[in-house]
Amino acid sequence: MNLTRRHFCGLAGGALASFCGGCAVNPATGEQQLMLVSAEDERRIGATEHPKLIAKFGGAYDEPGLAGYIAAIGGRLASTTETPGLAFTFTVLDSPIVNAMALPGGYVYITRGLLALAQNEAEIAGVLGHEIGHVVARHTAQRLSQAQATQFGMIGLGILGQLYGVPSQLGRLAGTAAGLYLQGFSREQELEADTLGIRYMTRTGYSADGMASFLGQLQSNTRLQAAIEGRPAGAVDAFDFRSTHPRTIDRLHRALAAANVARSPARTLGRDPYLRAIDGMVFGHDPDDGVIRGREFLHRALAFRFAVPEGFRLINRPDLVAARGPEGRAAIRFDLAPRSYRGSMTAYIARAWTRGAGINELEAIEVNGMAAATGWLNGRSRQGPVEVRLVAIRLDARHIYRFTFIAPPWLMRRLTVPLQRVTYSFHRLTRAEAEAITPRRLQIIRAGEGDTSHAMARQMAVDGFQDGWFEVLNGLPGAGSLAPGQLVKMVVV
Repeated sequence: MNLTRRHFCGLAGGALASFCGGCAVNPATGEQQLMLVSAEDERRIGATEHPKLIAKFGGAYDEPGLAGYIAAIGGRLASTTETPGLAFTFTVLDSPIVNAMALPGGYVYITRGLLALAQNEAEIAGVLGHEIGHVVARHTAQRLSQAQATQFGMIGLGILGQLYGVPSQLGRLAGTAAGLYLQGFSREQELEADTLGIRYMTRTGYSADGMASFLGQLQSNTRLQAAIEGRPAGAVDAFDFRSTHPRTIDRLHRALAAANVARSPARTLGRDPYLRAIDGMVFGHDPDDGVIRGREFLHRALAFRFAVPEGFRLINRPDLVAARGPEGRAAIRFDLAPRSYRGSMTAYIARAWTRGAGINELEAIEVNGMAAATGWLNGRSRQGPVEVRLVAIRLDARHIYRFTFIAPPWLMRRLTVPLQRVTYSFHRLTRAEAEAITPRRLQIIRAGEGDTSHAMARQMAVDGFQDGWFEVLNGLPGAGSLAPGQLVKMVVV
């Protein structure tokens, strides 16, 4: 059964309206909305979830100049909304993931990964305007209200009297606010947020074309990431902006028509000021979250490193590190055990990790002074039989790290020695070695006479795909000449 906004509002009368106000007309959208969550509740939910969301995405990026610059853009946009008295808080998240989000009560977030991809202020205004649109349209509050109504069985007027206890449940539902956001909004709500975002960015003087050009950036980045990770070209990362904000050119055209704004070439793009604002910003993963340097993975906070064989490409994900071998026939997975274990490492593999799956040749080993164990078992993949080799290493009392090596049996025989080297490459770093791991950063420079994107890409401090990174970060269609004096983004150590 599909209980739409209209169905809910049709039921919100009598006793229900007496304590929650029933349905109200939103000044931004002009639509009636079921609202069991008041504006005060939204502020309280946002304040509660704010530190949790920041922690989930690596903390706030503490660079005052950049944070103030983004907040200033957001503040100008917020002042043009239908609720200019609503206080907004804008936060740059210290995450390489390309994403942006908002919580009820005016909390808006944008990652430095997204800032690295954007080309100008108009693109950032489009992103922030979209998130402001979600807040002003009260989309999360609307979903929470519908969740409450469903939870309490609001399917007929005969049980409305039971709903007087709803407000006491807000504390429990508040904890779902961030989760509801991260699940993604409906197509209707995404279109509504785009329409409002276009309205606010044009009222502020920015070109509405910033939304369309950023969509192009997202598509180019998706293709590059798919190539780097060996995924299908159309695959979208579950953590990425395109996953949480599905958007097409057709939808943007519909939003432009709904916003009913003039598209003027004289409107602001703000490219050079934007590039100067992000000059020096950290690019990619922070060393405290682990970084890839060639065939090595290094973690500054936990002070360890390991290396993969030649021909394998490392991928740093939020929950694990992976490596793909040539032609995708072999893979390495490295992760942290979900909980500590007091027993031996052989017992850990047999009883905790595989839970009696029948490990072959299970034995205790030592890896650079650390207790460890290894064994193997047979498995199957879509391509046929595989051999799975497991290694568990106790780094310290709280941390057990795990390698999973997967390959067809015939290939595993060839990789035996290289994969053993991976295991024994895992070692602790000294404090000096850990502190020497520094992040990569964006540097904004001017192209010289005769410079080409291909030649400049050769200077990019990235692990492979130098041309692709240079073209995507600079919004270029391909290799070619650059205009003398043109500002470009470089990745440097």
